[in-house]
Amino acid sequence: MDDSSFLNPDLPACDISTFFESFCLGSLADTVSLPLCGFILVLCFLGLSIVCDEFLVPSLELICVSFNVPEDIAGVTFMAFGSAAPEIVINAVGTVREALGKGEGEGSKARDLGVGAIIGSGIIAFSIIPGVCALVSSKGLVLKRRPLVRDVLAYAVSLVFLIHYIDGGEVDVRKAFVFIWIYLAFCAVVFISPKFNRKFFGGGNRKQSFVMDRIESMKIEKALKTQSTSLRVNYGSVETQEEDVERVYGGVDNVNGERTGEERASEERSNEERSVFYLAWNGISEEDDEDDEEDFEAFLRPNSLPLTPNPLMLSVNFSMQCLSFLLRLPLLFIIPRASVQKPSNYYPLTFLLSFVWISFYSYVLSTSITYLTTLTPMSPTFYGTALVAIGAEIPDLIQCSTVAKRGYGAMAVSNALGSQVLNICVGLGLPWTISCASGGNVRFKNASDNKDLSAAGKALGLCVVVFAVLTIGMAGYTGKKPVVGDRSGKILVGLYVVAMGGFIGWYFTFK
Repeated sequence: MDDSSFLNPDLPACDISTFFESFCLGSLADTVSLPLCGFILVLCFLGLSIVCDEFLVPSLELICVSFNVPEDIAGVTFMAFGSAAPEIVINAVGTVREALGKGEGEGSKARDLGVGAIIGSGIIAFSIIPGVCALVSSKGLVLKRRPLVRDVLAYAVSLVFLIHYIDGGEVDVRKAFVFIWIYLAFCAVVFISPKFNRKFFGGGNRKQSFVMDRIESMKIEKALKTQSTSLRVNYGSVETQEEDVERVYGGVDNVNGERTGEERASEERSNEERSVFYLAWNGISEEDDEDDEEDFEAFLRPNSLPLTPNPLMLSVNFSMQCLSFLLRLPLLFIIPRASVQKPSNYYPLTFLLSFVWISFYSYVLSTSITYLTTLTPMSPTFYGTALVAIGAEIPDLIQCSTVAKRGYGAMAVSNALGSQVLNICVGLGLPWTISCASGGNVRFKNASDNKDLSAAGKALGLCVVVFAVLTIGMAGYTGKKPVVGDRSGKILVGLYVVAMGGFIGWYFTFK
């Protein structure tokens, strides 16, 4: 085959500048560059998931335990960052590229991609995640009133400011810092709420002391020598960390979906080694003591769900695990392990290197999608809302639905909603504040892209309003706790279809 068939003769040859702009994808024929770009995106999504789940979050847990960070503050800061890291870093990379490009060209596209990803992840968090969890849960989701009102209110206020700023076309340092103020106020409410509840409603001391005792016992349990298991409860992910190289070579499961005796033994040992951040988002109040106890006891039960894989899912799962194996292998020799059950003095290095790798994957992801905008009529906002957000939220959706089958989906949904506050306030507010303070305001110069972001934001607003009506509104009407049952779950799943369908329909109609 003639090598020239792989090249695009209308564009210059690959050099340093084109490599950093598009990885020289533009120098290839479209029939080659398009599937290659898609494969790169798959690798980026997998890489982000691996780094966040297996390195970043364990290091954050160890930081919280080492510095005795209160559980509630840890939940809304460190652990929420671990959940929202991909979207936050993608937007930060886009903001930096915009500042370097003075708000034009590739930098502006990367910025719009990050904003679209954060908006898209919010749409999923307020529709698909609670909807699917309610449908797969045997008894529906019973949410806690005060944390739910707190999270929805904080997110709604942040979203109103975001849409207002986008419609205005420019964000200066004062506007950007509003998001920081909202987040600080949110953290203050989370920190004060347990004390307020204990003072005016009583209770809470037993639960708080239980968590603190668990932290102390986990410090003593660091004698484990062969395996360490870390279950990320904060946003519903479950992972088993084994010895470095042994874990990688054991990472590709049996094709028939069977688990080895060693894996089952590891799962049994892990029951007493679960994360202490279960109560981080939900707060402590007397009215919820029994529910918390039931949820936590259910959480400590080993997973007894039968495995009934089909051939197609097995082949897809095997392929994805092979790719994960290739991506995980170099990380194990570069990033030191960190775990609460197996403390190491290198956990600050683990955190820093994890952040570096997340930044790398985010840069590759944003560059690849920016190149896609040159091949297709879709804008970065469209790709961020419809593609990047889905890729970033699919692991959380799978994890949340899995734990919902075991009876504690309400906890996972609450954490998924709460982490979205950090997504907007810190994921957008912090990079924008730094960029504006350095002398360059964030400008949405392209009127068409402004409309794209505004339309996506309003689709998200629709999801937040409908979710609030189905939960908080119905709870106020009935006088009971907010419940997401089977009917509400179907409405929320349909809500995602309506919101995204409306956005996509608007995009192709008025673009």
